Amino acid sequence: MRDYTSQGLFALLTCYFDDAGGADHGYTAVAGWIASVEQWEGFTEDWQGLLSEYGLESFTMKDCAQWKGAFKCWCEDQRKPFIRRACQILKTHVQYGFASIVQHAEYRRVNEAYTLRDYTKSEYALAGITAVGAANDWAAKNRPGVPMECIFHQGTKGHGGLSDLMLEELKFTPIFRSACEQEGPRPVIPLQVADFLAYEVRKVRKDDPTETRPIEKHRMSLRMLISVPNDWGQYTEQDLITMCERHPRIKKRSTS
Repeated sequence: MRDYTSQGLFALLTCYFDDAGGADHGYTAVAGWIASVEQWEGFTEDWQGLLSEYGLESFTMKDCAQWKGAFKCWCEDQRKPFIRRACQILKTHVQYGFASIVQHAEYRRVNEAYTLRDYTKSEYALAGITAVGAANDWAAKNRPGVPMECIFHQGTKGHGGLSDLMLEELKFTPIFRSACEQEGPRPVIPLQVADFLAYEVRKVRKDDPTETRPIEKHRMSLRMLISVPNDWGQYTEQDLITMCERHPRIKKRSTS
């Protein structure tokens, strides 16, 4: 991360985003967090301390949830307090969470009638710009005049489309970085908790697609993440149609 202190920009807002799901799941989720540079530095210090305490070099929620990688020899008595501490660190340092879900079948159906994919590029790009747009709106309302940058986990297919769409709609482009040393040099630690949120949003969409399950029936990790102020949502088919009807660059396809 760049050092903004000498530039007087320590209050700069930074968003970290990751994605989960995909065509094989039937939906794509993009999720992440916003905080100031100072808050992210405090987070990184506490997060690395937590990982060190548990003998971990990095964290992915998939490995933790599925007892893989560094977590394969863990037991529930280790995982529960670790997740609880991880969520508490997040709650201490971040300001807000954002998540957007695009369902692939609905996206395909609407694309048959409108030039949806021509403009939005992919389900991932649409979910990504929706999450970033929500963060941008939150920042404009709650931290007016404070500059904001967005950093995404690298490697997702379609990142070029996301960059193009963000430049067109928001007049800036995202930065793509690695989350751990295995993925590349100079990993960006906060991306590990963007991964955490993206995984949980994907999981709750899989377990409760109609959003009718009582909150107390969800996993402890999700319940703790929901306690952080957030804006999570998913597109319905009607939402996509309404967006197409209102957007000047998305056209209705000819039926002839």
